[in-house]
Amino acid sequence: MSDLCTQMSDIAAKHLAYPVLRHFHAAKMGHYPARAALLLSDAVFLMGRREADLAAPPGLLKLLRASIDDSAALDQAASKASSADREQQRRLLRSEADRLGIAGDQRYEAAQTDYLAKRERLAALCDDDGWPV
Repeated sequence: MSDLCTQMSDIAAKHLAYPVLRHFHAAKMGHYPARAALLLSDAVFLMGRREADLAAPPGLLKLLRASIDDSAALDQAASKASSADREQQRRLLRSEADRLGIAGDQRYEAAQTDYLAKRERLAALCDDDGWPV
Protein backbone atom coordinates (compact mmCIF):
# COMPACT_ATOMS: atom_id res chain seq x y z
CA MET A 1 0.00 0.00 0.00
CA SER A 2 2.84 2.39 0.71
CA ASP A 3 4.10 1.90 -2.88
CA LEU A 4 0.63 2.70 -4.18
CA CYS A 5 0.47 5.85 -2.07
CA THR A 6 3.92 6.92 -3.25
CA GLN A 7 2.92 6.43 -6.89
CA MET A 8 -0.30 8.40 -6.42
CA SER A 9 1.53 11.28 -4.77
CA ASP A 10 4.21 11.24 -7.51
CA ILE A 11 1.55 11.43 -10.23
CA ALA A 12 -0.17 14.31 -8.45
CA ALA A 13 3.14 16.16 -8.03
CA LYS A 14 3.96 15.73 -11.72
CA HIS A 15 0.56 17.09 -12.71
CA LEU A 16 1.07 20.10 -10.45
CA ALA A 17 4.61 20.70 -11.77
CA TYR A 18 3.61 20.27 -15.42
CA PRO A 19 0.07 21.66 -15.86
CA VAL A 20 0.18 20.81 -19.57
CA LEU A 21 -0.36 17.16 -18.55
CA ARG A 22 -4.02 17.92 -17.87
CA HIS A 23 -4.53 18.31 -21.64
CA PHE A 24 -3.47 14.72 -22.35
CA HIS A 25 -6.29 12.26 -21.94
CA ALA A 26 -6.26 8.53 -21.34
CA ALA A 27 -7.43 6.34 -24.20
CA LYS A 28 -8.94 3.79 -21.82
CA MET A 29 -10.78 4.34 -18.58
CA GLY A 30 -8.59 1.82 -16.77
CA HIS A 31 -5.48 3.84 -17.61
CA TYR A 32 -6.56 7.08 -15.99
CA PRO A 33 -5.33 7.62 -12.43
CA ALA A 34 -8.22 9.90 -11.36
CA ARG A 35 -10.72 7.08 -11.86
CA ALA A 36 -8.55 4.77 -9.76
CA ALA A 37 -8.22 7.49 -7.11
CA LEU A 38 -12.01 7.90 -7.03
CA LEU A 39 -12.62 4.18 -6.60
CA LEU A 40 -9.90 3.93 -3.95
CA SER A 41 -11.31 6.97 -2.18
CA ASP A 42 -14.76 5.37 -2.01
CA ALA A 43 -13.23 2.16 -0.65
CA VAL A 44 -11.22 4.06 1.99
CA PHE A 45 -14.29 6.04 3.04
CA LEU A 46 -16.33 2.86 3.46
CA MET A 47 -13.49 1.04 5.24
CA GLY A 48 -13.20 3.93 7.67
CA ARG A 49 -16.87 3.61 8.61
CA ARG A 50 -16.67 -0.07 9.62
CA GLU A 51 -16.86 -1.33 13.19
CA ALA A 52 -13.62 -0.87 15.10
CA ASP A 53 -12.86 -4.60 15.14
CA LEU A 54 -13.38 -4.85 11.35
CA ALA A 55 -11.78 -1.54 10.34
CA ALA A 56 -8.49 -1.18 8.53
CA PRO A 57 -5.54 0.07 10.60
CA PRO A 58 -5.88 3.84 11.21
CA GLY A 59 -2.32 4.51 10.02
CA LEU A 60 -3.02 2.85 6.69
CA LEU A 61 -6.24 4.82 6.23
CA LYS A 62 -4.42 8.06 7.05
CA LEU A 63 -1.70 7.30 4.48
CA LEU A 64 -4.27 6.44 1.81
CA ARG A 65 -6.34 9.55 2.55
CA ALA A 66 -3.26 11.77 2.22
CA SER A 67 -2.47 10.33 -1.22
CA ILE A 68 -6.08 10.65 -2.32
CA ASP A 69 -6.10 14.27 -1.11
CA ASP A 70 -3.07 14.91 -3.35
CA SER A 71 -5.08 13.63 -6.32
CA ALA A 72 -8.19 15.59 -5.34
CA ALA A 73 -6.11 18.78 -5.19
CA LEU A 74 -5.58 18.55 -8.96
CA ASP A 75 -9.13 19.69 -9.68
CA GLN A 76 -8.53 23.13 -11.15
CA ALA A 77 -12.02 23.59 -12.54
CA ALA A 78 -14.83 24.24 -10.11
CA SER A 79 -17.05 21.23 -9.71
CA LYS A 80 -20.18 21.64 -11.76
CA ALA A 81 -22.12 19.01 -9.86
CA SER A 82 -25.81 19.75 -9.65
CA SER A 83 -27.95 18.87 -6.67
CA ALA A 84 -29.24 15.88 -8.69
CA ASP A 85 -25.63 14.71 -9.21
CA ARG A 86 -24.93 15.08 -5.50
CA GLU A 87 -28.04 13.11 -4.65
CA GLN A 88 -27.03 10.38 -7.10
CA GLN A 89 -23.56 10.19 -5.49
CA ARG A 90 -25.15 10.10 -2.04
CA ARG A 91 -27.43 7.22 -3.11
CA LEU A 92 -24.54 5.31 -4.66
CA LEU A 93 -22.45 5.51 -1.50
CA ARG A 94 -25.45 4.78 0.70
CA SER A 95 -26.30 1.64 -1.29
CA GLU A 96 -22.73 0.34 -0.88
CA ALA A 97 -22.77 1.22 2.83
CA ASP A 98 -26.10 -0.56 3.25
CA ARG A 99 -24.73 -3.60 1.44
CA LEU A 100 -21.76 -3.64 3.82
CA GLY A 101 -23.97 -2.99 6.85
CA ILE A 102 -22.25 0.25 7.87
CA ALA A 103 -24.92 2.86 7.23
CA GLY A 104 -27.79 3.90 9.37
CA ASP A 105 -26.58 6.24 12.08
CA GLN A 106 -26.12 9.99 12.24
CA ARG A 107 -22.33 9.66 12.35
CA TYR A 108 -22.42 7.93 8.97
CA GLU A 109 -24.61 10.66 7.47
CA ALA A 110 -22.29 13.41 8.76
CA ALA A 111 -19.20 11.60 7.48
CA GLN A 112 -20.82 11.03 4.09
CA THR A 113 -21.73 14.71 3.77
CA ASP A 114 -18.10 15.67 4.50
CA TYR A 115 -16.77 13.07 2.09
CA LEU A 116 -18.99 14.07 -0.84
CA ALA A 117 -17.07 17.33 -1.36
CA LYS A 118 -13.85 15.37 -2.00
CA ARG A 119 -15.72 12.85 -4.14
CA GLU A 120 -17.11 15.64 -6.31
CA ARG A 121 -13.58 16.95 -6.97
CA LEU A 122 -12.40 13.47 -7.98
CA ALA A 123 -15.50 12.95 -10.14
CA ALA A 124 -14.85 16.31 -11.83
CA LEU A 125 -11.33 15.13 -12.73
CA CYS A 126 -12.79 11.98 -14.28
CA ASP A 127 -15.36 14.02 -16.17
CA ASP A 128 -12.68 16.45 -17.37
CA ASP A 129 -10.77 13.54 -18.87
CA GLY A 130 -13.84 12.27 -20.71
CA TRP A 131 -14.61 9.40 -18.33
CA PRO A 132 -17.60 10.58 -16.31
CA VAL A 133 -18.64 8.56 -13.30
